[in-house]
Amino acid sequence: MGHEHTCLSCGNHFTGNFCNQCGEKIIHQSDRKFSRFIVDLINALTFADTKLWRSLKSILLNPGKMAHDCAIGRRVPYMKPISLFFLANFIYFLLPAFNTFGTQLRIQLHSGNNLHTQLANRMVEKEVADSWVSYEEYEARYNAKTMEMSKLLLILMVFMISLLVWPLHLGVRRNLFADQLIFALELMTYIIVYGIQLFGILVFLLAQVGFGVLGSEPYSSLALMGFLTYFIFRAEKSLYGIMGWQRWLNTILVIVAIILSLFLYRMLLFFVTFWSL
Repeated sequence: MGHEHTCLSCGNHFTGNFCNQCGEKIIHQSDRKFSRFIVDLINALTFADTKLWRSLKSILLNPGKMAHDCAIGRRVPYMKPISLFFLANFIYFLLPAFNTFGTQLRIQLHSGNNLHTQLANRMVEKEVADSWVSYEEYEARYNAKTMEMSKLLLILMVFMISLLVWPLHLGVRRNLFADQLIFALELMTYIIVYGIQLFGILVFLLAQVGFGVLGSEPYSSLALMGFLTYFIFRAEKSLYGIMGWQRWLNTILVIVAIILSLFLYRMLLFFVTFWSL
C-alpha cells in the first residue's frame, strides 16, 4: 500500500501520484527543480507545435477533414479549433498583411450606395458637427477604435457563418449546429492564415520585383474568391459527403453566405465603434 494523500484541490483521499477524482498531481521536491521546468517547457512546446503544424497542414491540404474528425470524436491529433482560430486571430491583428476585418471609416462611408452607407454618413456628419472636431481628427479616433473593436467582434462572424451555412446542410451527415461552428472556425482560420497573411506576404515579395499591381483590390478579391472556392468545394465532400451538382451549388451558396456575413460584420462593427467613441 502506498502513502495516502489528501488532494489539495478537491479534498479526496487517495494513494499514488494522481488524485483519482479530479486528476490533481502530487508535487514532489524533484518536480520543483529548474531542470524539470525546462523539460516540461520543451515537451509542451513540442507537443503544441506538432498539433499546430498538423492542423494547419490539414486545413490547407484537406479542407474540412479537421472539422470532420473533430465532429466524429477524433480530436487528439489537432489543436482545438477555437484555440487555433484565436491564435490565427492574434497573429493577424498583431501583424496584419491585409487589413480585411479592421474596416476603416473611409470604407464604411464609401463602400457602396446602400442603406448602411447612407445612414453611416448621416451619423458621422452629425457627430462631427455636434462635437466640434474636424473630420480628420474624428476619422483618426474612429480608425484607432475600430481596430480595437474588430478584435473582439471577429468571433461573431464565426457564428454568423454558422447560422447562414446551417440551413444549406440540413439532412446531411453533419447537420448539427456544433458541426457548423467547427466548420466556420476552420474556415476562418484558413482565410486568416492563407487567404490574408500568407497571400499578403506573397504580394509584398512580388511587389519588390515589380508586380505590386497584384495586391490591388480587383486582384486580391479574385484571389480570395479562388481560396474560398477551393476550400469550400473540398469541404463539401470531406465534411458533408456532398457530391455532384449539389456540391457546386452549395459551394456557391456558402460563398454568398460568407460575403453576407462580412457585410453584417462590417455593419455591426461600425455601430459598435461609433457608439463606443
